[in-house]
Amino acid sequence: MYALVLTLVFISHGFPDFNRKIPNSERVRDVRSMDPSENVRALGHSNGFGGGRLNDFGEDFVKFGLIWNEKICRADSDGDGRTNGEELGDPDCTWTPDEELTCADEDCTYPLPGLSHPGIPQDEEDEFTERRKRAPKPSSSMAPSPA
Repeated sequence: MYALVLTLVFISHGFPDFNRKIPNSERVRDVRSMDPSENVRALGHSNGFGGGRLNDFGEDFVKFGLIWNEKICRADSDGDGRTNGEELGDPDCTWTPDEELTCADEDCTYPLPGLSHPGIPQDEEDEFTERRKRAPKPSSSMAPSPA
């Protein structure tokens, strides 16, 4: 029973540590969400919240050793013509897991502009963004309708 509890704790809490091994991983906008301010929580998974199948970036991250290095940085996991490093704000592949990337100014916005998802090709990101723009906006009025 004790081993089962430890396994469940690892599964539910162990994987967010990968975010610290990937530059700006918590600053990438979740283009699949209808909320334009929502960030991806798990860059390596097809489900942006984590769990389930790995996307192409996740598979490459495993293949290249589960840490940010020159190989994963220079790869173009989603095949959209931009390296993973370019998409995550490390175009020169100089970031290390002990280093925090900082914004150009003190007023950082989240998600950070200019970043894109290394596991979703840019044309798909653009399609999700356009779909969100066309979606009806929820009504902010709580007033009862006239009788």
